Amino acid sequence: MKVARAPLPITGLPGFVPLFEGSLWASWSAWVSGVRVLDGVTPADWLQYLRLKPGVSCRLAFFPDLHPAAAAAGTPNAGPPEGILVHLFDTPERAERAFAKFVAHRARDDGHGAEPFLDRGAAAVVASMLDDPELPGLRHLRRPYRVKTWLERAFLNAGPLSKRTLRYRMLRYKPGRRGAFEVGIAPRSRAGTPFPLRAHLRIERPSDALRTLERMRALRERLKGAAPHVEVPEVLWADPDSGVSVRAWLEGTVEGDAWSLDRARRVGAALASLHAVDPAACALPAFDPEREWVEPVRNARALLPDPGTAAERLALSLAETFAARDPSRDVAIHGDLHPGQVVFRDEGVGWLDLDRARRAPAAFDFASLRVQAGLGFDSETHAAVRHGYREAGREPPAESEIVAAETAIRLGRWSDPFRRLDPDWPTAMRRAFEQLESAR
Repeated sequence: MKVARAPLPITGLPGFVPLFEGSLWASWSAWVSGVRVLDGVTPADWLQYLRLKPGVSCRLAFFPDLHPAAAAAGTPNAGPPEGILVHLFDTPERAERAFAKFVAHRARDDGHGAEPFLDRGAAAVVASMLDDPELPGLRHLRRPYRVKTWLERAFLNAGPLSKRTLRYRMLRYKPGRRGAFEVGIAPRSRAGTPFPLRAHLRIERPSDALRTLERMRALRERLKGAAPHVEVPEVLWADPDSGVSVRAWLEGTVEGDAWSLDRARRVGAALASLHAVDPAACALPAFDPEREWVEPVRNARALLPDPGTAAERLALSLAETFAARDPSRDVAIHGDLHPGQVVFRDEGVGWLDLDRARRAPAAFDFASLRVQAGLGFDSETHAAVRHGYREAGREPPAESEIVAAETAIRLGRWSDPFRRLDPDWPTAMRRAFEQLESAR
């Protein structure tokens, strides 16, 4: 169980400290019971997402379904995950305006699920994640027939699915941005025996959906033609107006703990193929250091002024260095490369979650792998990735470039101990910054 032993910071949001100290949770108990919450746990136990803008707002997502106690209680997964979305604001007026958006969004629904709730005293809005007004496609997950219709359109040979049971597993949810789910269903073959279908269901803001789909399709087509050993999930069906897409599930092995040296070389070769794609031809957006490093550090500085001020100076310095680079050397990077994004398939490699692909220096993918890989990925493994990259005909970035990119990525993640509400987050953040300083 997570226990926030370190004092919670003054955020300028009246509901923040009471929420995690438990008093608000108790006062919301009548509402929370409508989304199947278990007794005896605290908000920090369920926390899966926290995005704080001190003095302005905070978005949080809690998932009782993902808590070990839920699994022990036999919580079913025949429906979508029951997430609790909380918006905290600096004033009751801002909370009321946000609540009005939730109410208007619910007016277009059929009334299923718990109603959004406004706590004016705490300047807070509480709602089901399925009522996220910026992701209108989520509300359709309450309607199994709608999801089954999407799958029928995606798998034209599956036949009617109306009497089959859907199974969900949440992969990722970022409030107001995107949700990703593994969806499974077992239709019957013509011989009458069930066979499983799995798909990757993605729901994002409609304003982003069309551009994302176009980029994904362009990357897939170019990699398919130039590197048949590299696979990208196919978009089987999409409705950009609602931000929904159904994508093929890549069968294979995801090895998150360690790679053999042979598999590390295969990843290096696949990375070379990705970096050989013309980013302009896929309309990839440019990497934005302001959003990735400067803004997160600026928010974190309000939590921990020392060494937050020094961290902000470092972020600004790195952003200036990035702006001075030669943009003609930028490539198509994965944008969030870690072992969980790589599927090993026979002799090939599959890339997952290419939706964050960007136009940036190649060093950022190598650095991202270093930052997010586990302890099983030693220097020999990373050297094998570079070796495979070189064998595929591309020269890997210089070590100094990778180290600089690694510093920038770690800086963008500097507030992670607080966002997880680690028991001693101030010490963890100070130690992380000292390590960044010593590595420069």
